[in-house]
Amino acid sequence: MNRVYFAKKLLEISEVKNKTRKSTIKKVKEKLKERINKFRRYRFYVNGRVLDVGTGSGIDLLALFSINPEIEAVGVDISKKALKFARDILPKDRTHLVQADVIYLPFIKETFDAVNISYMLHHHPPKLLRRIIGNLTAILRQNGVMLISEPSVKSEADALRQEIYTLKYDLKNYLEIRRKVSSTDTQFHLYSLVSIFDCNTMYPSLLKQILIENDLKIEHFEIITEKFDRKEAKKLIATIKTQIKRSDIPNYEKAYLLDKSNALYEKLKLIDPAGDRSMVFKVKKKARN
Repeated sequence: MNRVYFAKKLLEISEVKNKTRKSTIKKVKEKLKERINKFRRYRFYVNGRVLDVGTGSGIDLLALFSINPEIEAVGVDISKKALKFARDILPKDRTHLVQADVIYLPFIKETFDAVNISYMLHHHPPKLLRRIIGNLTAILRQNGVMLISEPSVKSEADALRQEIYTLKYDLKNYLEIRRKVSSTDTQFHLYSLVSIFDCNTMYPSLLKQILIENDLKIEHFEIITEKFDRKEAKKLIATIKTQIKRSDIPNYEKAYLLDKSNALYEKLKLIDPAGDRSMVFKVKKKARN
């Protein structure tokens, strides 16, 4: 495994751990109805053994149990902290939680009747994405169903142009910074801070191609635009301003960043921001003749 990817994976584990610390039963319940509606919308009515990849707090499995309490659920996540939280909210007698990397899933072929993947694939470059989808297809039974939810771009053409020019200009800046970095810890953290090491631009056409390559039949594809919450945005800007004021950066930097934050309020009055976009693929593994 590439050293950069390995370092980013360690940082990802740390981020999931910190996110899990903020999880509460109340927050899970608030999102549960939304997840149940999602599965019903795409007719993801599963039976038998179900694999949830990137389980996190376990909310997707909890939603699937709410629809069908008779399933046998297997949740996989790289974070031990997240799995511990999931263990507390899921039916213990019908749930198996496994700490593993999606690249190296410890399951034999044709083990699962259904696979659910939520917002996990975009952390991986195309080379590994192909490997992940191939492995998941192998452990899915014939006629088994897979539901994939991922963030999506508004325009693939605009996103690709931006990605090319970002690599061009940010690479130059990174090389200047990298010459002055000697600490390994600092070097690893640069991988999460500098955009050229990101893998999270997810293109529907690329994912569609990889699914077809694995002989998966696409039963449904949809791109959804979520409604932008203006009130939540105002609260977020206020939180950012508080964080800036409490920071130990120089006053002139504080003043600059506070001006920038206040400008966001002005823009918010004039512009109705677009919501996040996500894509959903529902695919079926073709039966062998």
